[in-house]
Amino acid sequence: MRNDGSVFVEPIYKKVEINLSNPEIIVTSDDNIRTSIVYRKDEKAWRFLPIGHRYIYFSYDLYVLVNQNDLEYAVDKQFNIVVLPYFDSIKVDSHYIVVKRNGQCGILSRNKTIFVNGIRNPIYAPITKIEFDDIKILGNRAIVVKNALQGIINLENGDILCIPCIPIEYPILPYTLNDNAIAFKTTKHQYGYFDLEGHLLFEIKIEDDKINETSIRAFKNGKVYLFSNKYQYVFNKDGSYERTRIVQRYWGKTYHNYDAERWDALTDGMEGDYPGSGVDYDLLGF
Repeated sequence: MRNDGSVFVEPIYKKVEINLSNPEIIVTSDDNIRTSIVYRKDEKAWRFLPIGHRYIYFSYDLYVLVNQNDLEYAVDKQFNIVVLPYFDSIKVDSHYIVVKRNGQCGILSRNKTIFVNGIRNPIYAPITKIEFDDIKILGNRAIVVKNALQGIINLENGDILCIPCIPIEYPILPYTLNDNAIAFKTTKHQYGYFDLEGHLLFEIKIEDDKINETSIRAFKNGKVYLFSNKYQYVFNKDGSYERTRIVQRYWGKTYHNYDAERWDALTDGMEGDYPGSGVDYDLLGF
């Protein structure tokens, strides 16, 4: 009942559950069909879903629902269907959607739409086939996994930048993909590089030093510049390297690493010893 005493949900159900955290009301009919009544925060009103349809979550302006056949779908705030009820699970991102069916994953674009016969409004267009074992979206790229091998897809156009060929035991860093190489970082904070055919180029193993995590970047013209607290390293693709000791000078009450700061100033917007997100590194290929 409403707080004024009027009836909100008629007494025709076997069970009524109220979940104020969503908020959502679930009604169960005599034949054990469960149906959601969803609160629309933008309209400050309740919405009755079709019989047997239930609410799962609201994210990035989309409602993810499940029908009576346990297939998930998505609707916008106007409750127009934008993802058809075809998938076992749907994970919504700001610009992309990861969908799964029969254990396989694919990606839909929220920036492109297509029309389907029988559906009045356009739905989100697929970027990939549903053929991957796992997908992780990172900005405008995605790590895709197939048969325990990793690859990279450009989400803006669907191009495969690296076919799945790198073992999942070496988690790759998509922002370092350049010059036919990509970096990886293991759970033991060990770093190294693969080529884009799945061959291990080298692991970074320096007995008397440790590379700073924030300095891991992409190859350019066959070389990559990395830093520790003491040295600047220049690695070749065969794993050989040269290193130069970093000169630190005292100014005021702060030590400055001027060699590192000059590098950061050229590549990351004059941010000195505190590099930013790495976006500039991606664009410039550093």
